[in-house]
Amino acid sequence: MKKVSLKLLSIMQSYYFSFFSILAILFTNYKDFPFMNYSFLIGRKLFFITLALEIILLNYVFQKSVIYLRGNDHTRYQFHLLLIVIWSFLFFTYHEYLLSFLTMLGSYLLLIPLLKLFHKNNSQAFKLSIIYFIWLSYLLGINLLILF
Repeated sequence: MKKVSLKLLSIMQSYYFSFFSILAILFTNYKDFPFMNYSFLIGRKLFFITLALEIILLNYVFQKSVIYLRGNDHTRYQFHLLLIVIWSFLFFTYHEYLLSFLTMLGSYLLLIPLLKLFHKNNSQAFKLSIIYFIWLSYLLGINLLILF
């Protein structure tokens, strides 16, 4: 039996979570969400296309930086992706805006140490993850505005 390298296993795990993140986006009830009632939201289709692209971008960043991630950092990244999946269901399907805000805030806070790690070890991954961080800031702002 051959040993599978840690890098290959990490890449496979990141695609696994990305697959479920994109499925969560597709299967949430975003069509019922009143996008047009909120002037600060971009269109429905563009919103989910950009969200899916951001998840793919984060996986690309992760693959570029996987050699720098240790056990806790890898777990933090996986938990971050899981929170994004949970957020999409809470926000769009169940309309639980307080819980979705707390979930997004937790995801946001999990990403900050990863940004520091990417900044220290890989400038390309850091630059790409800043784009993702801006997108998460937008999502957090949307959730906050709808909550209050």
